[in-house]
Amino acid sequence: MPFNKERQAMVVKNQRESRRETKLPIPEELPILPAGENILFPFIIVPLATQEQKVVQLIDAAIAENKIIGIFAQRAEQPPPDNLYSIGSAALIARMFKLPDGSIQAFLQGLARIRLKEITQTEPYLKARVEVIEEKVEKTTELEALTRNLQNLFQRVVEIAPNLPTELGIAAMNMPGPGDLADFVAAHINLKREEGQEILETLDVTERIKKLTSYINRELEILELGSKIQAEIKGEMDKAQREFFRREELKAI
Repeated sequence: MPFNKERQAMVVKNQRESRRETKLPIPEELPILPAGENILFPFIIVPLATQEQKVVQLIDAAIAENKIIGIFAQRAEQPPPDNLYSIGSAALIARMFKLPDGSIQAFLQGLARIRLKEITQTEPYLKARVEVIEEKVEKTTELEALTRNLQNLFQRVVEIAPNLPTELGIAAMNMPGPGDLADFVAAHINLKREEGQEILETLDVTERIKKLTSYINRELEILELGSKIQAEIKGEMDKAQREFFRREELKAI
């Protein structure tokens, strides 16, 4: 899959500009990019780099029309469209650059959750009829508590994880809604393909945050254990180094 998997490459964008772009109307038929194990959430920007001709043709065609494509993860590494999940994301091609070798580099911004209704074209790339699906939000005290807890847990993850910039923690504290927060956090922690897809398909925001809280607690436990192991190893190395210098000093006496 042509997505760049480096977490550092995830882009945190000005929220007002990003929210304005997510209001773009989604066409009923879109070019479809099979994404392998990669899942794009609404409100998230990811880099794309590829030389694959089908993908290059797909991007070129979308740029010539409305710059919007559909992105769907795949159940297994088999030829699409049969293995595509039914829920994916519409994405805006926010930036695109063509390189001399024929490859492209682009930034894709998730716009909305969409459901795959019918494949309408298979060559030279996939196209399908889709429909936008809306999340369900009921503002309750429970949702507010879950939201604050998720923010705090993610802040802790950002503090410990060596590859997550501190700006992500600030961005999480300023998400415009609990659903946006859940999608943002899901995009920046380690989730298995099935887990990420489960979060994408959970339209009830309260349930989405509950599921995500379970996953982020697991991530935090792994990170904390890793930090503890690293500290113990460093302590042993420092001790061995001190003993070495002590022996060298004794030899010199």
